[in-house]
Amino acid sequence: MKTRRVLAAAFATAVAVLGQVAFSEDVPAINSQYIETTFYSNTDLGTEAKSKFASIAYGSNISFAGEWNLYSGLRLGDECREFTTTADFWPEILDLENSRFSFGGKFTYHFFDYGKWCYENDLLLEPFLRYTGEHDWHLDLSAGFTFKAQEVKILNMWTFDQNFSFHVEFVKKITENSEAHVILSTHDVFRYYKFPSPLYTFGGSYAFSSGIQLHADLQFHCCDMFTTKFFLNGQQFSGGFRFYL
Repeated sequence: MKTRRVLAAAFATAVAVLGQVAFSEDVPAINSQYIETTFYSNTDLGTEAKSKFASIAYGSNISFAGEWNLYSGLRLGDECREFTTTADFWPEILDLENSRFSFGGKFTYHFFDYGKWCYENDLLLEPFLRYTGEHDWHLDLSAGFTFKAQEVKILNMWTFDQNFSFHVEFVKKITENSEAHVILSTHDVFRYYKFPSPLYTFGGSYAFSSGIQLHADLQFHCCDMFTTKFFLNGQQFSGGFRFYL
């Protein structure tokens, strides 16, 4: 029953978003677009082995019946390959004197190829709420569902799973060109774990006037910390460049 309610909520969100787009008279306008490259390094901690990755991605922000953020990326590692494509949409629903609320939906597909071991497909549906404050900060809150289909090659079998997901992100602008963020989430661009195994992410970015932005993150993966004893299962450092077109 709970699963059906979550699916109904996700479906209703998708219908609302598509309905607003279908009846909109706005002309699509690209506000910004960029190419991003990122390098990742995982430490040998918990069940995660030491490994390195590199990714390249394209992203854009589009105005069409609201705000759209589009992102597609490919990540290559020591033994694996991953692809992610995601879109989030939100119209402004309440604009106050010094702040505003926005509500929208996030849709993500992730493919993971772990060499001779397995394939993995993840589909993420999340309604979300954004609050933007008056002192250059915003807070994103989202909760939804992740559908996972995995083929275990050595056993020649498929497994299917459904999990609750959430994402809480606080972003603060430090200077005109820099910002910092703190994230608590069950997923990242290329990481989709089962609830309740959260990711803690601390990072920031700095943009140059030339249209180049530097970004870096330190991320910790905790294993099932809500129902059992706290266990640090992984640690990842990432950093890279974003080139605005």
